[in-house]
Amino acid sequence: MRVHALKSVLALALLAGLTACGASEEATDSVPPTPTARAETTEPADPGIGPMADFVGGNVKGALMQLDPKAEVRVTDSSGQGREVVDERDWKICTQEPLPGFPPNGQAIRFGAVLIGEPC
Repeated sequence: MRVHALKSVLALALLAGLTACGASEEATDSVPPTPTARAETTEPADPGIGPMADFVGGNVKGALMQLDPKAEVRVTDSSGQGREVVDERDWKICTQEPLPGFPPNGQAIRFGAVLIGEPC
C-alpha cells in the first residue's frame, strides 16, 4: 500500500512539474523582448571616427593620413605669427583637441602646429 501511495505522489509531482514548465514557456513566449540600454550606449556618436590618437610631436600630414577622411580638421599656427599652414609635411603638431583617447563627437579636430625645427 505504501508503494502505491508513493507512486501516486511521484506521479503527481511529475505532472505538476510538467504543467509548471508548460505554463512558464507560454508566459515566456507571450512577453515581448525588451531592448537593452547596453546596445544604445556602446555605439559611438559617429561610427566612422573613433577615439583620438596622440598626434602631438608628429607632423600634420601624417596625422591627416591617419584620420578618417570625413573628419573636419582645422590647423592653426601655434607660434603666434598667424602663418597659413600650406604644406602639412613641414608642420609639427604641438596641441590637439580633442585630447588623445577622446572621440571628436561631431566637433572639429583642432591641431596647433609650428614649422618643424621650431619649439612648441
